Amino acid sequence: MSGLELDDKAFSFFKDFMTRIAKLEELVGLGNRLLVGFYQELELLRRPPLHKTSKKIVEEVVSAHLTERMKDYIDAGCITRQTAWENVSKLNSYHEGLKDHLHKAKVLLSEIACLSDEVINIMEIANESISPLSNDLSGDGMMNQPCWNEEKESKPLNLRRENILHYAIMMRVIYKMLKLDFEMQEKIVVCLSLKTSSEELDSYCLMWDLRPFMDDDYVRRAFKLIP
Repeated sequence: MSGLELDDKAFSFFKDFMTRIAKLEELVGLGNRLLVGFYQELELLRRPPLHKTSKKIVEEVVSAHLTERMKDYIDAGCITRQTAWENVSKLNSYHEGLKDHLHKAKVLLSEIACLSDEVINIMEIANESISPLSNDLSGDGMMNQPCWNEEKESKPLNLRRENILHYAIMMRVIYKMLKLDFEMQEKIVVCLSLKTSSEELDSYCLMWDLRPFMDDDYVRRAFKLIP
């Protein structure tokens, strides 16, 4: 396979790689919204009863409109059973959505790893291709050939190999960042429960949004390589 063919094949894998990166980025954004939704619903579910936060107001309302229904409502913490059920239902929906996010992200991450391996394999083929060419150029059969032939044959192949190496490095670096980012998300989702504290949830949302293992500038540079 020629250097041009190797380069074209590597670039094709690189484009597929970046397409999956874009899909994964969309998933991460959706996961962030699901996590924030879980946080908000859990805070609503366990908010303090109204009579503990606004005792004077509640006493005035009760005094003016004292009914059995009002008493039951206050005793329940100023939240109806229907509202509580809706909160729990939404919490479950958000949690299931996050687990579905992990499943889809894991599939994409596996495909991304495979594409990265493909380009590394092409890099190895390119490295093997340069050796025979170098041997031919240094052999007795080439000694009588004009110098421009050597430049015409060797320089393009070297440049192709550099291109492939560039793709391989970028793909491997981005994959490792994404893998760490996914592992962080996975740990966050596993830790979510009705007992998760507000402080923990706040930290989880912040970490998911900041994505400390990702270098956004590096990923943007990779996208710029796609015409």
